[in-house]
Amino acid sequence: MLNANKKSTMLFNRKFLLLTLLLISFVTISYCQNSSASGQVKTDIDTFPAFPGGDIKRIKFIEKNLIYPKEARQNNIKGTVLVKFTIDSTGKILHETISIEKGINPLLDNEAIKLVKLFPDWKPAFAKGKSVRCQMIMPIRFGKGN
Repeated sequence: MLNANKKSTMLFNRKFLLLTLLLISFVTISYCQNSSASGQVKTDIDTFPAFPGGDIKRIKFIEKNLIYPKEARQNNIKGTVLVKFTIDSTGKILHETISIEKGINPLLDNEAIKLVKLFPDWKPAFAKGKSVRCQMIMPIRFGKGN
């Protein structure tokens, strides 16, 4: 039988691992472009866009606002939807740019789009001291824990 100290350490390690995996699952891929140069990808970004309050607030926002459709849950439809969207140089999400980069099922894809439309304004990306447009690809996970 394990002593209480060892059990406590194992529980802490398990929680730490789960939290780490959760954070990794919400990693956002982004690339940015000058707002004046359409389509030109910038590689010299000083600061990438940031959700107000940082990644922890973004994760909490997603947990609070993400709806796992009942039909999808009943049919065991789960996975990660990749949503692509553009944040302009003022930090606003351009709703007309929201699209599915990699979908799972129309039920989940549509919910992921609805979620991104709810996002507040972000802190914009900066390159050489100027705010720039930035295209983001964000994973939205449906399944365990939703």
